[in-house]
Amino acid sequence: MRTTSTYCDGVGTCEPTNDDADAATGCVFTGNPCSGVTPVCVEASDTCEACGDDADCDDDVPCTDDSCDTGTGECTNDLNDDNCPDALFCDGADLCDPTNADADADGCYAPGPACTGTEPVCDEDADTCAACEANSDCDDDIACTEDTCNGTTGECTNTADDSLCPDPDFCDGTDVCDPTNDDADSSGCVPDAATEPCTATTPVCDEVEETCAECDGDASCTDGYSCTDDNCEGDGSCTSTNNDDNCDDGDVCDPTDADADATTGCYTP
Repeated sequence: MRTTSTYCDGVGTCEPTNDDADAATGCVFTGNPCSGVTPVCVEASDTCEACGDDADCDDDVPCTDDSCDTGTGECTNDLNDDNCPDALFCDGADLCDPTNADADADGCYAPGPACTGTEPVCDEDADTCAACEANSDCDDDIACTEDTCNGTTGECTNTADDSLCPDPDFCDGTDVCDPTNDDADSSGCVPDAATEPCTATTPVCDEVEETCAECDGDASCTDGYSCTDDNCEGDGSCTSTNNDDNCDDGDVCDPTDADADATTGCYTP
């Protein structure tokens, strides 16, 4: 564990794979160490003090209402949706939630389409919703979905259709339409690992020839992660064993972990 050069930055830890790590040092800092009845950090004296006015409670998030209770010395930072500028009608009324992954610099995010159900067609200029009249009104900008207008109810349906997925790569399996998947491409498609053509007994895939074969050396068994030991066994199958020794700074080798580095397969526990 490391301490920062400034008191008010809080305690730092070495986590080079963390998205919030400092680019130069690889450190992640916990932030203001002051809270409760002494929320104001004074850098000059390395101390925490009670707040004296609302300005002392500024959390640098424009959409929160920052208030000081001078009786207790405590700060409150209340979410206030009314502080969110709402430039676009069609993406829904903006909400204040700085912890949301889609929040902007003001701490606000758009919750989703304003127009749904029997009036799914949005007119940004007029700030109105209407029933669909043609399939083109239902375009969701996802190439692998079938966009259909129900002329009777005015509702849209957007149905995933795997046949609309281009499938350029043989070795990663058949592409399926799954636009909510984090790994989906611009068409909304993602390879289905369950359909990968090569099995444990013939693990080496040739993309050009579209064939599967036994391994012929450790080099043919690479799984794409530098922290695993990849070996070709006598029966022609491959094994990949996690090896923490291949990671830096006490990190753990586990490519399946959500926090694992995409290249090394290591993560900080």
